[in-house]
Amino acid sequence: MTLGVLIGLTFIVWLRDQRRPVSQPIASQRLDVEMHEVWASRGPGGGGALFAPEISPHDASEIFLASDMGSMLVTKTFGRSWETLPFRRLEGDSHTQVRYCASPAILYAIDAAQLLVKSDDSGATWRASVAQPSKRKLWALYVDPASVDRLLASDGSRVYFSSDGASSFREVFEAPEHVLAGAVFQSDHIVAATSVGLLGSRDGGETFALEPPIGIPDDEAMVSFTAAAKGTTVRHFAVTWRRARAKPERTGGELDAFAGLYLREPPRPWKRVELPNAVKLSFVASAGDDPTIAYAAGGDRRSNHPLVLLTTNRGESWERVFQTAHNKNIATGWSGDGGAKDWEYGEYVLGLAVRQGDSSRAVITDLGFAHVTSDMGHTWHQAYVSPSTETAPGRSTPKAKRTASVGMEPTSVWSLTWTGRNTLFASFTDITSAWSDDGGWSWIRGGDTGLTLNTTYHAVTNTRGQVFVATSSVHDLYQSPYLTDDTMDRATGAVMQSTDAGRHFTMLEDFGHPVVYLALEGAGTILYASVVHSQDGGIYRKDLRTGERAKRLAAPPRTQGHPATVQVLADRSLVASYSARREGTRGKRGTFTESSGVFVSTDEGLTWEDRTPQEMRRWTKDLVVDPHDPRQDTWYAGVFSAGDPSGGLYRTRDRGRTWTRLTGVVQVESISISPADSEQAYVSTESEGLLVTRELTKERPTLVPVEGYPFRHPVRIFYNPYDTKEVWITSFGSGLRVHREPW
Repeated sequence: MTLGVLIGLTFIVWLRDQRRPVSQPIASQRLDVEMHEVWASRGPGGGGALFAPEISPHDASEIFLASDMGSMLVTKTFGRSWETLPFRRLEGDSHTQVRYCASPAILYAIDAAQLLVKSDDSGATWRASVAQPSKRKLWALYVDPASVDRLLASDGSRVYFSSDGASSFREVFEAPEHVLAGAVFQSDHIVAATSVGLLGSRDGGETFALEPPIGIPDDEAMVSFTAAAKGTTVRHFAVTWRRARAKPERTGGELDAFAGLYLREPPRPWKRVELPNAVKLSFVASAGDDPTIAYAAGGDRRSNHPLVLLTTNRGESWERVFQTAHNKNIATGWSGDGGAKDWEYGEYVLGLAVRQGDSSRAVITDLGFAHVTSDMGHTWHQAYVSPSTETAPGRSTPKAKRTASVGMEPTSVWSLTWTGRNTLFASFTDITSAWSDDGGWSWIRGGDTGLTLNTTYHAVTNTRGQVFVATSSVHDLYQSPYLTDDTMDRATGAVMQSTDAGRHFTMLEDFGHPVVYLALEGAGTILYASVVHSQDGGIYRKDLRTGERAKRLAAPPRTQGHPATVQVLADRSLVASYSARREGTRGKRGTFTESSGVFVSTDEGLTWEDRTPQEMRRWTKDLVVDPHDPRQDTWYAGVFSAGDPSGGLYRTRDRGRTWTRLTGVVQVESISISPADSEQAYVSTESEGLLVTRELTKERPTLVPVEGYPFRHPVRIFYNPYDTKEVWITSFGSGLRVHREPW
């Protein structure tokens, strides 16, 4: 297998009814056939939370799983490569679930909007007709693996049953804030576990009755349940949490609510399994056909490592089969014992699945990674980087580990910087950064870089080969949850510098507040930094020749310390965009303040002129100077809507004195104009994916979706300065992708 694995779906994307309105000015027609070209996933692999894995009973190598950042991932190779489903087809979230049934063609799912959807073409589309069980959000879905018609769904207050393939539902149970913890279908016998007891039917679902959970204390509630049967032998397994914490919206991340692991042979009472105090569980699963075998998963609170237990004797004893100490039986990627992040990055299991009818195959997911076993936990393999770059079991994971993408990149990247012809530096959330010296085919994500804060936002390089990066202890600044002062003011940040093309860094200046953007003036001796803080934030200027501390420039009118981008024009004018600020706190956000916009200084920051129309005064994002305008008078600004219809792409041809809105109501992040063609540009949006135009200079350019790019929230677009046909995209939750222009 080569290091670069081209990931993508080449079939036609059908647009279904969207949860988010598609803006009218975006043309529905395709630009041309080239827009279907695949955008290949690149990066170091992993790094984001993954949920709800499900292994196909029809194909032992097929797994679906979801990312809370929006991706729905599928593998046909048992984790050796992954595809991201186009977001207009099916998006992921922490509660997205895909369920198989008796036919490989038919799949059911809860989508990111927590609605029921169905596919009748093996997941190629999700447009099959279904009735919605409830007007409320769905939290759980279970399907009879031996039928195409029977399923149970819960909205947290009621359980609904369908016997006709989701054409209709009827309510079969009601209890406030209950958890539907699992369900098994055995011919006419159906058992559904709720947090208040077992809901059973012996007539194929015609009637249901509740059985109290005898043997489980009243202050505990089932949150995960499985059953297995062989002949007349039946075994039930359940994980309980403290009842007060057992809510329908719970995830494995709340495993400290763990109360007990239980088993029973019906109709006998439940029996508690004695476990060490450090063991906390969220999930239990089985293949359904062997009552002697079951898996349980969660975390070890002593080591803060993911944990998997296995029983092969009906629950009489359990052994740890995911052996993280010395990576004893685990082939690791860049996370593992000895690695840059160790096992504490993944920390605990967020999803567990065992293949129906095949106890040997299981998959777990956690806060950053997926691991699979095909030999009943005897050995495990990482499923997030190329197998050719993994470390064999029993060996320490290198601190600086070189890996290559297999399409699983569930984290955010803010910018991409070329520090040489084949040398790239990527600015990441959570995993801080990644560095490539082979044009982005493989990446080193290491603990020896000198970068220690959570997020790197931006990087610039000068002609002497120095690289400067903006860092912060807080991620996702200027995205929806991170706009209030309490979020930003408690954070730290610094500018770091490198003299080896971005491989290693040392401190240049500790600002004590987040730094989100940088710009160099002239020969690269003056550095400007966007520093975020309600009182101390603003644009700072540092003379790299003197080593003196950076000085804060005057605050532009209206601004309240939330600068975004800063740029130095050829005539030494400064132009800065300031982004959103909301009153209140992150937990109780208030109104947007009019402190955002575009500001220009012609005297090195002593004074600033406000060049912001009313529509851009609440949530301006990137400002981009047109590289084809020799006077640098033409700028583009991405704008988000702040509870109003002002979002979109804006253009000025006179340095901000007048602006024209080019799109409808779209949350626009950024734009990148082809250095080889003044008419071609890509536009990134929050929820409409990637857009493109080949008529940018028109008064009203047409923007169309790039269907080959599958993710809903790209952030920035970069043309390779050494090969302008090569285009890279960063994203808010789906890593890096690259595409080669066909023209």
